[in-house]
Amino acid sequence: MDDFGYINARIRAKKERLLKRNDFEELILSPDFNALTESLLKTEYGKDIEKGEITLETLIRGINRNFSRTITEIINFSSGEPRELLYVLLSRFLVSNIRAIIRGKLRKLSKEEIETALFPVLGLDEAKLNALLSKETASEVLELLLSFRIQLPFVISSALLRKVREEDIDWVENYLERSYYEWAMGKVEKGNGNREFVRYMLNSWADLKNIISTCLYLRYGISPAGKIKPLPFGFLSEYYRKRLLMSQNLKDAAEILSSTRYRELAKLLVEEKEPLLSFEKRFEEVLSLWAIKGFIKDPLSIAIPLAFIIAKYNEIVNLRVIIYGKYHGLEVHEIRKEVLFL
Repeated sequence: MDDFGYINARIRAKKERLLKRNDFEELILSPDFNALTESLLKTEYGKDIEKGEITLETLIRGINRNFSRTITEIINFSSGEPRELLYVLLSRFLVSNIRAIIRGKLRKLSKEEIETALFPVLGLDEAKLNALLSKETASEVLELLLSFRIQLPFVISSALLRKVREEDIDWVENYLERSYYEWAMGKVEKGNGNREFVRYMLNSWADLKNIISTCLYLRYGISPAGKIKPLPFGFLSEYYRKRLLMSQNLKDAAEILSSTRYRELAKLLVEEKEPLLSFEKRFEEVLSLWAIKGFIKDPLSIAIPLAFIIAKYNEIVNLRVIIYGKYHGLEVHEIRKEVLFL
């Protein structure tokens, strides 16, 4: 149904089932992993958690499966332009999944370690992801992926296969990211309204990728100059992208960003004291929600389902944080500081 009014009414009903802050607090205060498991089984996640003995892996698989089911439902009750635009935006998860599997195979991580970073979405359902995970090498992963004949936002080229065999992970990740943005921008190159909003989000995410890539080097005291190939997309001009690459520390980067549309986010660079993954997660969530803010009031906008998807994704990330925290016996205050309340 090519009807944003109908779709967004369905989304608002789903929004009511998102976990509230009190729900997260209850989970955080669970005395141990077993108590947390019992609480999760009473929520809507219970239907997606495998029966029998509950382990860390089965819990993570269960919440990932819930996310996948939710996204599939949204895609299934959409059609026409809404479905097309959601597919463009959600294909970002496809790229993230393939990148995580290739990186994991090259770094010799176990299947379980890689699996926890994956979200079954669109053409890469749980069965296909498991088949990819069963392969021994990254090149075998790409060869099997090619046989699936699903729509991908990148081409499995001979150059990509060669670089995977050479274990050039930086080249591979840059290729996947650049290909996604070229493909996605091509899908929404023309048109106003909702297509304009999707272009807005894609440019915001491209800026995020460039900023985060630079800041990760700076956070370790390494100059990013000559080590990063920025994406040629985003609101930041080539001038600012080059200036960022010449930064010597996070303070320099924050000063450069302070004269751009990201002046508020620049404060995170010098104020953020959280671990590296938390830093990146918070930066992405702040940017995504900030980008949506100007569009969310329109009841016929693609911004409403996208805002829900971001909120649902944040819910899953928060649950992962709590599950891992309880499993490893972290203190309540240590877990709470990693949870992002939107």
